[in-house]
Amino acid sequence: MFHLKPDRLNGQTIYRPVSQDGGVNYVSEGILFPPGIKVGRPPVLSQQELVEGALRDLVTVSDQHGDPLVKAQAIMFRKKLAAHQTAWLKRAADNEREVIRAYLKAHGFNAAAEAI
Repeated sequence: MFHLKPDRLNGQTIYRPVSQDGGVNYVSEGILFPPGIKVGRPPVLSQQELVEGALRDLVTVSDQHGDPLVKAQAIMFRKKLAAHQTAWLKRAADNEREVIRAYLKAHGFNAAAEAI
């Protein structure tokens, strides 16, 4: 039988399995993260808003510090990455639409498939 011992790792709450044998606690090497529950649907965003959100997480450029040459390179990289991500996001949306269309046709909903 084991129980979970709360602990912290990089500021995040984790749990470590602890087993008892003869009155001695043995802490396992495993790490369990608490479940995260999100309720509801995320907001519907345009492709541009999705790309901007992703780039905000991927590439940050400081306005106060740093070499101007490196800053300019980072800004150019962000622009190229935005164009790349926008193209792939459009392709993913088109692909998903085709998958749904094929599913509808396979199940006899031809009118709905043509409407998509």
